[in-house]
Amino acid sequence: MCEILETEKLYEELLDVLLRSDDKYLLHQYTDLLSEKYPEQLLQIYREIVEKQAESTGGRKHYYQIVEELRIMKSIIGGDKVVDEITKKWKIQYRNRSAMMDELNRASSTSVDFFTSFFYIK
Repeated sequence: MCEILETEKLYEELLDVLLRSDDKYLLHQYTDLLSEKYPEQLLQIYREIVEKQAESTGGRKHYYQIVEELRIMKSIIGGDKVVDEITKKWKIQYRNRSAMMDELNRASSTSVDFFTSFFYIK
């Protein structure tokens, strides 16, 4: 269905599908296409995903996956500000999760341009 919406350039309908879906791989697939037209909506979807992921503890791999979502968010217009708000909150709220803090600190020192060019190769 999403492929048809993309082909027909029905981007608002495609966004609605993403808003109703729990499939983050589908979200990843269409983020680049929709990010210029709907940055706020995409950031909200990603924010809900990472906030939910952060509620549960996990190993370094779990936190690495959260950071990957934050990097995608940074590639969206306005994402830097949203990610900064989230990470500041988490550094207080989850300060006892050392693996999480390590991954967040690594993410803040990683270049968004490198990530964007690596992740969104067309």
